[in-house]
Amino acid sequence: MARLGNIDYLTDGLAIRRQKPQSRMFLHDHPLTELVLVMSGRCRHLLGNDSFPVQAGDVFVITPGMCHGYADTENLVIVNLMFDLDLLGVPRFDLDELPGYHALFTFEPRLRRQKQFSARLRLSLARIAEIDTLAAAIEREVLHPTAGSLFTAISYLMHIIVALSREYSLQECAESLDMLRLGGALTFVEGNYQRPIAVEELARLAHMSERSLYRAFQTALGCSPLEYVLQLRLRRASELLRSSDDKLDEIAKRTGFADGGYLSRQFRKHYHLSPSEYRRATLPLHSR
Repeated sequence: MARLGNIDYLTDGLAIRRQKPQSRMFLHDHPLTELVLVMSGRCRHLLGNDSFPVQAGDVFVITPGMCHGYADTENLVIVNLMFDLDLLGVPRFDLDELPGYHALFTFEPRLRRQKQFSARLRLSLARIAEIDTLAAAIEREVLHPTAGSLFTAISYLMHIIVALSREYSLQECAESLDMLRLGGALTFVEGNYQRPIAVEELARLAHMSERSLYRAFQTALGCSPLEYVLQLRLRRASELLRSSDDKLDEIAKRTGFADGGYLSRQFRKHYHLSPSEYRRATLPLHSR
């Protein structure tokens, strides 16, 4: 276990910080995704030049590099869970099938200013106490690590992520429903990338105009809806290149490309390697 300031790291991809009470904190950022659980009190959540009221029961996500802080704190107790699922090697399994996951962890943080923080997750005090029980279990493993602590802490983290994603799916305010509809569009892409997907289809699922959907994707993901579909197909193709001996035409068919030639052109354009070069480069040493 390492300590940086008042943040306790179990490994590079997982850390926890409990501040009792949390005093004013000037603008700062972190390299990891930060999940903030407001256990009690209230404050102003600073986000660049903007600020938003926060109170007990609020849950929100700070993305890597997002400049944030706290002001006007009153009896504020917060728990910060910081993590990187990729660094931890955590498989997503069916996590991407939860619209609430995309809403809470992808869209709400990046559309926070636009929605004036009105789409944040709000839990009852009883429910946030239940989530804190899981966070406290992670804290014990971080503060007193033994063999198996990382495995145990990650299992609690996965439980928290799924529980909060499901809770977000139950939100009923109009702004949260907007996030859920966008999350539903991503869920649809995750489940249907093998077939043609039209922007009109995604806009209909999100209950938005095509123009509004395009703006939301650009703001939250830095790309258009169809660029996101292409990126997902390329990621899935790269996974198959690493994990299978399938021919390129078969991989193209399984990942939504017209044929192996088109997949090869897109792969080289985005990764600056041909699929065969990528496959050789990622083979285990004993297989080369």
